[in-house]
Amino acid sequence: MVQRMACESNERFAAIASIAGTIGNKIYNCNPGRFLPILHFHGTSDLNVGYYITLFGLNVEDMLSVWTKNNQCSNQPPLRTDIPNIKNDGLTVEHYVYQNCKQPVELFKVNNAEHILLNQENNDIDYAVEMWKFFNPHALNEAEVISANHQFKIKEKIKIYPNPVSNLLTIDVVASEFQNNIDINILDINGKQVLTFESNKNNIHQIDCSKWSNGVYFIKISDDENFSITKFNVIH
Repeated sequence: MVQRMACESNERFAAIASIAGTIGNKIYNCNPGRFLPILHFHGTSDLNVGYYITLFGLNVEDMLSVWTKNNQCSNQPPLRTDIPNIKNDGLTVEHYVYQNCKQPVELFKVNNAEHILLNQENNDIDYAVEMWKFFNPHALNEAEVISANHQFKIKEKIKIYPNPVSNLLTIDVVASEFQNNIDINILDINGKQVLTFESNKNNIHQIDCSKWSNGVYFIKISDDENFSITKFNVIH
């Protein structure tokens, strides 16, 4: 579930941590649309969702390859740290940090662990503690919060296509609730204004995105009373 949320509906989350899961067989094209911090925990003796081979989807190595590619990590091997083996639980833990990523990708590989949760009382690491340490530096920026949390007064306000886009983006203002004078603002993932112009409702605009950086963008359309925000992806 967490991996699917990361692939398909991550706009509400600043970072993702998954435990003994995978990108499942029903996810045919994982297209997150942005760089996303990813942390994963997995036991090598997991019989439910196998570490090396699983019937449910990608194995751990292939799953992490999706995220290192998405986050544009370097081809260098990840940095490995062996967690001190203090607790007598029959498990050893290796921590891997992938290098030079746009957003972090990390793995806790737990040798001999089955489909279980580790905790500080019985094991050398505590999954909950490690997740909080990973989550704590990350936060949604203003543009993402607006997109995730506002309940808009207008539904089906505009049409944008294609999405994702590589060259020309078409914006079709169709909502009758808008007044004639409309402001259109395009923001990048950091909330920085990329483009702004005025329009009338029922107009169709084409925007050249060919020189824009890959990533998530937001279109805000507003008049004196209503506004709408729609997300789109630029991928070259």
